Amino acid sequence: MKPASFLFCVDRPWTSRDGTARVSIELSKELARRGHRVESFSYDDVGVPKGRVGKYFQTYTFQKAVLDKIRRDGHKYDVVQMEHRLLRFPRERYGFDGQIIAKSNGLIHFFSAYQKRSVSRVRAQSLSGKFRVAYLAAEAGRRLAGLPLKVVEHGFREADAIHMLTNLEGRYVGEVLGFADKTTVIENGLSRERAAELSSVTRSDNSDEIKLVFVGGWGPRKGGAIMGKAFQKLQEAIPNTRLKILGSGIKSEEVLRDFFPENRDSIEVVESFEPDQLPGLLNGCHASWFPSFMEGMPLGVIELMQAGIPVVGYAAPGTTDLLEKVSCELIIRSQSIDELVSVTSNLVLDRKKLTELSQRSRKVASGMTWEKSCNLFLKSLGMGE
Repeated sequence: MKPASFLFCVDRPWTSRDGTARVSIELSKELARRGHRVESFSYDDVGVPKGRVGKYFQTYTFQKAVLDKIRRDGHKYDVVQMEHRLLRFPRERYGFDGQIIAKSNGLIHFFSAYQKRSVSRVRAQSLSGKFRVAYLAAEAGRRLAGLPLKVVEHGFREADAIHMLTNLEGRYVGEVLGFADKTTVIENGLSRERAAELSSVTRSDNSDEIKLVFVGGWGPRKGGAIMGKAFQKLQEAIPNTRLKILGSGIKSEEVLRDFFPENRDSIEVVESFEPDQLPGLLNGCHASWFPSFMEGMPLGVIELMQAGIPVVGYAAPGTTDLLEKVSCELIIRSQSIDELVSVTSNLVLDRKKLTELSQRSRKVASGMTWEKSCNLFLKSLGMGE
């Protein structure tokens, strides 16, 4: 097949430390390995607003920058992929004759209920004056960028192809929104090199300690608001339990405020790490928590599975897709703290079950590769190899 030229537009910094950008980075590596030319366009290339108020105008600023970039340089590319909220303007304004992909890293329709609850809390707080400027800025930014659902659905109409992460997202976009003819579900995966690195992780069964791990940014949506109470209950049931939090993105003292004082000595927080450090950080861990309320398809969970660490997670798009391939008993459908603690306790105290689910996790993750994802990606564009 003749090599093609791709442009990946991501409204994030172009770094593997960012989950959204990392998906495009990994796919671009696989495309380049096959001889295609791939360029990126991200926050690194644009002077997006920053600060307490400016951050709310980043999306609109970048939407406009993407328009200008494609109008100026679109002739260099056969395909442009952009995050699904970036295709803001009518197709003819881009002046682009190639194919445009609207890419989802978590369908905004599934995030909207959570977002509305968050905005309601900000609105309530803004009446006190403390958050009033932030709320007004957020509302102004939303109006400039377009209401999220409206913009995304406009982008789906204008795009030549729509790429979703999960079967649930794919069905929704196809059956409810009516774009089945151009929607393809493409799961995230791992490179061969990454899978080999993570396969070296070993569990420690020679210690009385139970080591639990959470990988991801720290915040309410990821479960930060409930983990303090959950860990207190788990320590009451199994006093020798320790928790490691990796890649929090904020300082350890801020994370530890979400835990009870009597439990804090049993918690280790690593604010950030390089990807090649993760296997070493995971060594010795028995199981993982992932009580996230909303997700796309978390790469961190796939990596934990490849490392042979069973993940107990809340039912959410993406997380559910991954965990049900291992065992439905790992999915906390009630999203309750008591069930999270009960399932975790039963798992880590049953070494036979732990070993079985560890092996099954690795087997599932081993079948999820960027090579497979890239095949589907190219096939959706009529470029199948």
